[in-house]
Amino acid sequence: MKITFITNHYYPEISIASNRMQDLINYFKLKGYEVSLIDLSERGKVLKDRIKESGVYRIIPNFLKVIYRFYEDIKIIRRIKNTNISNFNNSVIYISLPPIFLTIFVRYFNDNNILVAEYRDVVYRSELIRKENGYLVAILMNYFDKKYIKYYKGFVFLNENIKKHYSLFLAERNEKINNGLINYNWFVKGNIPKKSYSTKGSNVITIVYAGSFYGSRVPFEIFNYFENQIKLKIFFKIYGKMTSDIKGRIKMMKLDYIKIKIFNFLPRDELIDVISKSSANLLITHKYGSEYAIPGKLFDYIGARRPIIAFSNDPLVRKIIKDYNLGICLNRNIDEISLTETKYLGEYLANINRKKIISNVVNKFSYNYRMQVLEKYLVNLRNMG
Repeated sequence: MKITFITNHYYPEISIASNRMQDLINYFKLKGYEVSLIDLSERGKVLKDRIKESGVYRIIPNFLKVIYRFYEDIKIIRRIKNTNISNFNNSVIYISLPPIFLTIFVRYFNDNNILVAEYRDVVYRSELIRKENGYLVAILMNYFDKKYIKYYKGFVFLNENIKKHYSLFLAERNEKINNGLINYNWFVKGNIPKKSYSTKGSNVITIVYAGSFYGSRVPFEIFNYFENQIKLKIFFKIYGKMTSDIKGRIKMMKLDYIKIKIFNFLPRDELIDVISKSSANLLITHKYGSEYAIPGKLFDYIGARRPIIAFSNDPLVRKIIKDYNLGICLNRNIDEISLTETKYLGEYLANINRKKIISNVVNKFSYNYRMQVLEKYLVNLRNMG
């Protein structure tokens, strides 16, 4: 079977989306499939990253941000047009792009191709798209999705909520969405300790946060909560990107009980080593608009086999943590955390270095298991034609 992957996130970019695509390609190559890649990622992101990391980006008017994003999108479209699509006929075409780009590829492929769309998020959901990009972008995305989604023979969704959204929204266009595959993110088993690492005997509580701070996913209230309510000696290690403004505010916080140190974002292998040796790992989601997504870092946290301390109101995140006994999930709105929950968290953390995680049930989120599920789905699509 020939498989062609199309993405705008790939190496050397350090991100969950990039890791996911690298894992997919490595698996199918090792299994002996004829694998091709159409890489639409932009290598020269230095200027964009510098703008976002500075305090300038947050004061740019929204309409200028929209223009900038359209400029970025046009560059991707140009890269699509410069790709020789004819080389990839008779393939399963696995497209992991924002919906507005999914549609562009439809005209290039014939009936010998099996087009599969991967939806990592509900990118045009109203509460975010209208705030960040305006009504015009929302209308365009809705139009392209409804018009072209019927050409795809397979669909892969990262979680139940994304599938449910598209099934309801686009059911009149394509019933195949209802038979689409839910394929979560995963942890890479080869990089994870075979046994749960234990910090028993250590008096230091070390909590690691791996990820970026932006939008409503910022830590100030949470750090103050640990300082003023939990009152335990905790060393927070932060590995990720943030603006200079956020970094400055963290450094200016007056703290007695907790200590915070900020590190650069690490490559995946190095980061997994860090999170597997922490007392616990911290998960923070946005206050609104992220209920369709499960943070990719959650799956690496699961594989690291250390307890997870989460602040989230997202139903899927709360359900996974509860169902698999991964740690504690508290209300994302700090003011709504009860005294009973605070007391329990304090007791939990006081004994955190004696706790272990996780039972074999987490194999559901392992790399090999998720790849086998996807492989079976794609092979079936190819066989059905």
